[in-house]
Amino acid sequence: MRTLFLRPGAHAEAPSLGLSGPGRTAVRGTTYRAKRELSPFELAAVVCANDPPSIQAAELAAGVLDFLGPVVVLAEIGPTTPPEVLLGKVLPLGEVVLVVADEPGLSRIAAALAGRPSFPTLTPGELAVLDERRPSCTFREGASMAPLLLA
Repeated sequence: MRTLFLRPGAHAEAPSLGLSGPGRTAVRGTTYRAKRELSPFELAAVVCANDPPSIQAAELAAGVLDFLGPVVVLAEIGPTTPPEVLLGKVLPLGEVVLVVADEPGLSRIAAALAGRPSFPTLTPGELAVLDERRPSCTFREGASMAPLLLA
């Protein structure tokens, strides 16, 4: 199983307004680099939190990754949902899943999937990858692919 975690890029003046222009650019750029630099993969599902920046980022990333299915909005992705509930929603979705959410919800589900007490907070527009529930790599705007190191 491969899981990609994407934090939406920078917001407009308020998160309710969605992504800013630079936020869109960051999402497209990091997602494109992941597509180009990772071994070939085909997404089974794209899921996101229920807020405008996450939904917009998920739709942008799905397009870059040639995913033709629907983006599934999960209201459960958030800071108060128990990790077991999040895993129950994500694990059955398939071999390669993209999860898009803002912090701290994104790090909580990544930590639960990796079986760790915590996970590094992703920067806006950053994409992190777990392969077989183990840390793999991250992509940040304007930077090379880097190993994902967890303590």
